[in-house]
Amino acid sequence: MKHLKWTITLLLLVVSELIFAQEWIPIVKTDKSSFYILEQSLRINKIQQDNEYIFMVLGKHATESTADTEVNAWIVTAGDCLKKQGTFYMADKNGKIVLKTEFSFASNTISSIISKIICTTALDVLTKPNSVGI
Repeated sequence: MKHLKWTITLLLLVVSELIFAQEWIPIVKTDKSSFYILEQSLRINKIQQDNEYIFMVLGKHATESTADTEVNAWIVTAGDCLKKQGTFYMADKNGKIVLKTEFSFASNTISSIISKIICTTALDVLTKPNSVGI
């Protein structure tokens, strides 16, 4: 994951122009927050040095009480997706990891729900040529 920063930064640059043109898909809502994935932001990249595929989307977290909105890259590795548990990463616009937390498909945490959506969609795209992704 040491080369992740450049990949995340590239993703954010490529997708930044899409932020205003695309739709935000709601995925999780709590009493205080809402979480969204930017339509068509799924990126599947292979980190050559680590020989690992990573799946990334642009995610938005909106806090309703303060009207704050935060856009970040949400990342999981293919290996963790296949195991149905692992580490969920969140990176800021500079590619810096700002959150690293565990997920499990069996859990009902926010990171687990987000990871399951990313994993399911990315693995579908990899295995079914006509799949469109998020």
